Amino acid sequence: DRAEGVRISDLSVIRTVDQTGDAIDAVEDPFRTGAMRVVPNIDLPISKGANAQISAYLTIYPDGGARVPSVTFEFKRDGALIGRSTAELPPPDDTGRIKYVASFPTETFAPGNYELRAVATQGTTSADSRTLFTLIP
Repeated sequence: DRAEGVRISDLSVIRTVDQTGDAIDAVEDPFRTGAMRVVPNIDLPISKGANAQISAYLTIYPDGGARVPSVTFEFKRDGALIGRSTAELPPPDDTGRIKYVASFPTETFAPGNYELRAVATQGTTSADSRTLFTLIP
C-alpha cells in the first residue's frame, strides 16, 4: 500500500556492480539500474587498502509532489556520529522512483565497525534506513 510521505528502500553497501546489457528482465530486479546490477555486500569486511571508496545503494520513493526529496547520509563508529553528508538527488524516473548510488572515500575512515544511515526528507516527512559495514586495513 502506498503510504503518505517519502519512503526509502533498505540501504545496501555495494560489493560490486555488474554490467547486465540492455535485455529486459522478466521480473523486475530491485538491484538493477539501467544496464547495471548492484551486488550488495552482506557481511564481508571492506579492505581500505583495496578500495578507494565505499559505495551504497538505495531507492527513494517520493510522495508524488513536484519537490524532489533530499537525502542525508550519517556515519557512526562505536555509536558516535563521526560524519554527515547531504546529496543532491536527480528527479524521479518514469516510474516515480529515484535509484541512487552514493560513494564516500575510504581515506577519511579509520578501520573499524560502522553504521551508515540514510535519511530521505521531502516536505515535512522523512524516512530512514541503516546498514552496517566493517572497514579493515
